[in-house]
Amino acid sequence: MLLCYTDQSIDLEALLELDNNGLKDYLPLHGDRLKFLKQQRNFKEQAGGVEVLLLEKVASHSDSQAFEPAEESTSSTSSSFTAVPPSMNPSSSSLSQNNLEYCDLVLKDTLVESALAKLNVLEILRKDTVCLKAIEKLCSGQRPTGDWRNRIVDVLVTTGLLHISEDLSLTQLKSVAGEIVKCLPGEQLETYYLDADPPLRKFVGGKLVDKYRNRKRSSDDPLKPAKRRRGAQQQQDTPPPPTTSEFMCNIHTVSVL
Repeated sequence: MLLCYTDQSIDLEALLELDNNGLKDYLPLHGDRLKFLKQQRNFKEQAGGVEVLLLEKVASHSDSQAFEPAEESTSSTSSSFTAVPPSMNPSSSSLSQNNLEYCDLVLKDTLVESALAKLNVLEILRKDTVCLKAIEKLCSGQRPTGDWRNRIVDVLVTTGLLHISEDLSLTQLKSVAGEIVKCLPGEQLETYYLDADPPLRKFVGGKLVDKYRNRKRSSDDPLKPAKRRRGAQQQQDTPPPPTTSEFMCNIHTVSVL
């Protein structure tokens, strides 16, 4: 189940439910929606949690424009709404699943938080030998030795957070990386002396962006190493420029002739 919140201001949330097949048929919701939001929030609580896929900001929509309910669905887990201003052509303004713009972000209802809510930090860290030893010492009241803090952050980012960012572009990830860390379970971080303070959030967010960039670079351009090898081969085939002594010898030969 995918829900979308969007608005010109971040305090007013507009909700639109999307599914994988019908994503392109829906437009962000704007207009008078207090009653609608209350209904959807109650539904969300009854459903036991939802995933929010995207937040789309659409310009030139006023709050006076009303929303139109879509066709009734027979599914108990589906509730679709379409907001179409009178002058707007739905086909020209539809959303594309592979071309999303994250202009606004309502953190409490994002896909990131939904995924992190299911993330067991302790379980992830115990699978790493270094982290496991650090955890055992911490649990016994001892101070771990070595670079255990960075190791925990590295494992947390690589194993726990990187997969969440697979559907984001680098620009989108940069805008939400710091907020991703804010969503981490605070009590679990404190267990490992990794209080989620601003410096740590910035550090983990930067690490996440770096790993994302490296992974995308290797997956998007697998031929880069081959290109570099071909360039090196061409450079080897080109004769080197003459040395100073060879150059002077040529000048002397010409002057004698």
